[in-house]
Amino acid sequence: MDPRPVARLTAERGFTTTQYVVAVGMSLVVFVMLSNLLVDRYERGAIVAAVDEGARAGADIDAGPAECEQRAREVVDALLGRQHARSVVLTCRQVGGSMRATVAARLTSWLPLVPDWEVSVTGSAPKERAP
Repeated sequence: MDPRPVARLTAERGFTTTQYVVAVGMSLVVFVMLSNLLVDRYERGAIVAAVDEGARAGADIDAGPAECEQRAREVVDALLGRQHARSVVLTCRQVGGSMRATVAARLTSWLPLVPDWEVSVTGSAPKERAP
């Protein structure tokens, strides 16, 4: 008698490997979707910061919509980079006694399964008055 164990071959031997590959692939897809969500949340936060900064810059006594748009563009470029900032539309206007900044952007998805996210944020700051 041979004391060595006998290896048994079954039809199910390679099935575990297939399950593992499919599970890892699905896990990676979910990881990419969550990463995309986090990046979109960061981009939305950058857009909100740009709106706030732009409205504050345009609210100075001697400032107008041009200064508002310039400051908002600087913040978007600094936080998102010029490539992402191309899809951002900035508008500033004076409404009554306040400066209103509006930013509209399309945050593109990394996967075709997830739709793009349309973001529109408006912020205002009261216009300063001469003493």
